[in-house]
Amino acid sequence: MSNTLSKCLVSHDPLEIDNIINSDCFIVKSIDLLNENQVMIVYDTKTSFVVENDSSNVIVSLWTSSTARVTLYRSMDKVINTPSCFLAYTDTDSLVYEAPEHLQVLPIGNFLGDLTNETKPHEIIIEVVVGGSKQYATAILNTITNKITYNLKLRGITLNAETSTKLHYEKFKQMVLDGAKKEIVDLKYTRIAPSRLGHVYSKTMMKQYKVVYKKGNIGPDFIVYPFGYKK
Repeated sequence: MSNTLSKCLVSHDPLEIDNIINSDCFIVKSIDLLNENQVMIVYDTKTSFVVENDSSNVIVSLWTSSTARVTLYRSMDKVINTPSCFLAYTDTDSLVYEAPEHLQVLPIGNFLGDLTNETKPHEIIIEVVVGGSKQYATAILNTITNKITYNLKLRGITLNAETSTKLHYEKFKQMVLDGAKKEIVDLKYTRIAPSRLGHVYSKTMMKQYKVVYKKGNIGPDFIVYPFGYKK
């Protein structure tokens, strides 16, 4: 558990409020008057005074992450060592690969730790475009209707009707193929955000997107090679 998250105190007791505001253990981030009797204080605990939570266990988190990583590596190894298969993209808990039709390279299941197929039985991924970690797009063909659906996933960016006019599948694909140009797309969209006092309001967000990849060197064949790799 994270023991350094901000804490919130709602109180009408002057002594309790004074103990927080004038304490050497805390850093007050904000004070809001809720009504004539209550005050809300948001504060952080100074690093020197952080007490480990009774339910914290760093070993459990390390073991879980390590085991998941080993499981992913085993799946990657199986894909790259299967004839006619090509590994296109991997993430923390997923991978995208190309394989001959009807060849089930990796087993799927419905239980904890099993891999699941993110496409429906009558859907086929016909193209995948990767710009970097958590930046990818897929073109999915519905074999019943012959309709192609385009999906774009970008970490930290909300894709809606407003932003999709500037950044969509074809634009993203063009930016990836022309990655050396380092083109930047400015995005502006409206987001509903919460206030400290429990209300919601509309907020205009400004973000920029460009293709960024720092996990290795991208070769002329668009294959990512580890740093220091030599043919």
